[in-house]
Amino acid sequence: WADSTLSKYQGVIEQFHGFCQSERIHMRLRLPTSEDLLCAFAASRVGLLAGNTVQNYMAVVKAWHIYNNARWLGGVRLRYILNGVKNLAPATSKRPPRPPITRAMFLLLAHFMVLSDTFDACCFAAACFAMWAQCRLGE
Repeated sequence: WADSTLSKYQGVIEQFHGFCQSERIHMRLRLPTSEDLLCAFAASRVGLLAGNTVQNYMAVVKAWHIYNNARWLGGVRLRYILNGVKNLAPATSKRPPRPPITRAMFLLLAHFMVLSDTFDACCFAAACFAMWAQCRLGE
């Protein structure tokens, strides 16, 4: 893994160990982690984090198992817990919808760009591509 990925993964594994310490879970029971312990760790984040964040935490714990050649014991119950965490995510973890980009905004962007400049032309082309690609997503 890249250094940036490892540093993010390390933070999640430290949180997992902190949770285990607070619950007095012995080191030998942490790897491989039982599904009960995985569920308890995920459920401990209910109401605190977005469901996708907790799901990403579980992906990190799973990667930690793979790295250590340990068996992954997550299953159906863990999926139910993760769905519950997602359903009970705090409102602050969700961003409000952003307003759509309007034709006027696009014309304003084009007006202030120098399309004979390769950098500006490239940026405008990327903006056009992104807008039209999003328009076609429903097809």
